[in-house]
Amino acid sequence: MNETMYTLLHRRSVRKYKQDEVDRETVEQILQAGLYAANGGNNQVPRFIALIGQEQVEAFAHLVCLEMGKLDEAEHPYRKNYIHHARQNPSFNCCYGAPVLILVVAPIDHDNSMADCACATQNMLNAAYSLGLGSCYMNHPHWVTDKEAIRQAMIGFGMHEDEQIYCGLIVGYAMSAIDAVPDRKEGRVCILQN
Repeated sequence: MNETMYTLLHRRSVRKYKQDEVDRETVEQILQAGLYAANGGNNQVPRFIALIGQEQVEAFAHLVCLEMGKLDEAEHPYRKNYIHHARQNPSFNCCYGAPVLILVVAPIDHDNSMADCACATQNMLNAAYSLGLGSCYMNHPHWVTDKEAIRQAMIGFGMHEDEQIYCGLIVGYAMSAIDAVPDRKEGRVCILQN
């Protein structure tokens, strides 16, 4: 198996991180992988806002937690568990102690923003694994991207007024060995061939 396929088949989401910082050069390599992701029409609309360092990552995670606690569980069944955590534990850290948070933003009115940002995020998740780091896709910031406190914080970080958060990922050194890959569910692939 070649190195790329190995990375694609073995990367796992990590939710426990060491306190070790990730150096800026490594973060820049991960961001470069995002810049080179597939995107509709080669419009290259996703932009990346990287928070490096425990203090600012945790401050933003706290803000996300506060806003998530205000969401209506009935309107968001998939998010119910996270909303419950946010309400029960206001110090819940949706970034799980990771020292790096990358927020992927794009124009609200661009039809392909979500797909383009998701492609970029997947590239960065795989790049992090290939560089010996753990990572995890983050939905939480997207779920509260329209909340005023989040928008103001993001604009302070460099997000444009016409953009929103579509994806996010956390990156850091895994606390322990990455889990073995579980079996894949059957019946998810159909191949038609002449």
